[in-house]
Amino acid sequence: MKNFIRLGFLPLLLLMLLLCPVRAAAQSPSVNISVRDDVRAGNDFIVTVSFSSDNEIGMVQAALSYSKSHIEFIGSEDASGGGDGIVNISGTPPSGSKNMDVILMFRALSGGSTTVSVTNGTLISPDGTVINGSLSAAADISVTGKTLPPEPKESTVSEDDSSQTESGLAGESQSDSSEADSSSMIPDDGGLARLDSIVVTADYSYSPKTDSETAPEQFKLKPEFSPDVFEYEVTVHNDTEYISVDAVLKNKLDTIWYDGSVYLPVGMTPWTITVTTPDGAVSHAYFLRVIRHEEGYIEESSSEESSSEAVTTAAGSYDPDKPSNQAEPPKTPSEVEPPRLPDRPLREKLTPILIIVICVIATSVLFIVVRIKMRSKNQLGNGKKD
Repeated sequence: MKNFIRLGFLPLLLLMLLLCPVRAAAQSPSVNISVRDDVRAGNDFIVTVSFSSDNEIGMVQAALSYSKSHIEFIGSEDASGGGDGIVNISGTPPSGSKNMDVILMFRALSGGSTTVSVTNGTLISPDGTVINGSLSAAADISVTGKTLPPEPKESTVSEDDSSQTESGLAGESQSDSSEADSSSMIPDDGGLARLDSIVVTADYSYSPKTDSETAPEQFKLKPEFSPDVFEYEVTVHNDTEYISVDAVLKNKLDTIWYDGSVYLPVGMTPWTITVTTPDGAVSHAYFLRVIRHEEGYIEESSSEESSSEAVTTAAGSYDPDKPSNQAEPPKTPSEVEPPRLPDRPLREKLTPILIIVICVIATSVLFIVVRIKMRSKNQLGNGKKD
């Protein structure tokens, strides 16, 4: 009977295990880069940046860097920039989606191998909460076809060849200068859709440890703000976790749209401020690259300047070609006289003596009081005996 029960219980247990639902492991936030293999120089190709999470995604932000000498950024619906080798990705997936693919169009300039990398990838929920930050990925691109021209070698050139070379270099320099001028030209739109100022400050409202009455620190823009300059860089300290970006319109009737994360992970965080005229005919986007350094980072320029100032202050500047009325040359350690200790004032010398005198007087008074008490007790004792 027991064997029968055991034999009947085992199939029932197996059936229960099969019917129990198996839960898959939660998918952690991630970012991936995919590029086609057959990329040829001179042709356009697509780079796909895929974001995924186990939670609903409301917005994605990231920075994609690449080599400008090998490939060129053409455009994307969810990205902008590219002039300095950095593309700012900022897109919104469909409602309720947990995945988003950002399509970027590039053009291959020359043959060879290069790498595109995504840094500071940030996923934000529909309610504005940061799901995950500091996501990164990289992908190698192999371009087949023509390569960059080799560097010129030193050789003897005839006068005719040299004249042709000089003319060719002059033509190239003119074309380069024309391209530079065209890239730095101010848009001919009558100064429409412009900002009057951009202010980036630390936001202490998210930091309960900071006193709310403390004035927020304002960070500098590089380069200095100009209504016709559309790309800036802002550097903040490692202690700055949250920022506030405010802009003032030149025309109050224009509309303004901010796109960026107030939370700053370590690294670069892109910001975009879009200004549009009331009729929607003219629109311009100002790009900010907010860089938060790692803990303990010290700018080399500031440290060098402080050290040079310290040396100049301590030793003085000296130039042997100038007249003798200038500062003397710095002395060697053997020539430098040891510093003299200042004479101790009379008050400091008398202080130990006064302490000793006070202690002696206090001891004497205490001894006298004890003696008086002892005599008074003896007299009382003698009186009682009598």
